[in-house]
Amino acid sequence: MKNKELIIKTLESLNNRLFDKKEGFYNLHYNIKTRKIDKLRTTFVEAHCAHCLFELGYKKQAKEIVESLIESKLYDKKKKLFRFSFKENKIVNADKNGCSNFLMMTILSKLGYKKQAKEILKSAKETFFNKREGLFGRSSRDKNLLVMQTNLWAVKALENLDMKKESRILLKNIINRFYDPSLEIFSSSSSTQKGKYSHRFIFCDDNFLFCYIASKYFPKMCKIVSKSLLKSRLLDKKTGLFNRSVRLNDNLLNTDKSVYKNAICLIGLKAVKNAYHKRLEKAIINKLYNKKEKLFWECFADSNLLACWALSR
Repeated sequence: MKNKELIIKTLESLNNRLFDKKEGFYNLHYNIKTRKIDKLRTTFVEAHCAHCLFELGYKKQAKEIVESLIESKLYDKKKKLFRFSFKENKIVNADKNGCSNFLMMTILSKLGYKKQAKEILKSAKETFFNKREGLFGRSSRDKNLLVMQTNLWAVKALENLDMKKESRILLKNIINRFYDPSLEIFSSSSSTQKGKYSHRFIFCDDNFLFCYIASKYFPKMCKIVSKSLLKSRLLDKKTGLFNRSVRLNDNLLNTDKSVYKNAICLIGLKAVKNAYHKRLEKAIINKLYNKKEKLFWECFADSNLLACWALSR
């Protein structure tokens, strides 16, 4: 394992601060300044954490989280889909989010729960799938919003269920909908901002997540996309890190250097064997890691585990 010492120390710090051993969940966030913990639990974060732990070799803890999720109020046993979030055993957001459920399908499959994963897939198709576009909508409440990342995680979920033909078809539909040949980059709507139906963004993580997931299907395109991103305004050449996004409507650059997004960028660069991954790896450690706290700066559970997984590859 690369960067083994840093990863082990980070996992120890993360588990001490954010993992609830009694309930088998990670809390959402640790605030370094106030020392307060946000005890909100979301399916998206828990599924990401379980997936990263599995990839890092901590399969027992990954299984513990997944089993806790299935038995919690986050899982709607009747509809066979996971709700978005709960806190102190009360549902906060009952929406069924596409990304969250596809991430859960992936880790369920990896842990051997393929029957449950297939049940979720069946419900997801009934709830989110847009037959006309051949793509999945963002959520049960926002079915008409087509977001790239939702569909990329759907590809990964299908792949882990050995549905390779369906994975390739969905990837082709993603390319048809989101790829801009003139820029040689993907753009998508935002699932979290106002004007989400009218604004288009180039997100660094969407593009590099495509490179990670599609590299064995469309290797040439993935290399083109990664090179285009390295030439774009998304790369901050001074810090070596990637900015969050560019809004295409007015060319507005969001200069936030997210741990989560840069970790996915690193995973994507490594997938296409682009040499820039070495500089990005150093930048993530030198610019985004708090050596005193032994945590990555944002202090979200999934961001820290995603960074650890990216650095281990």
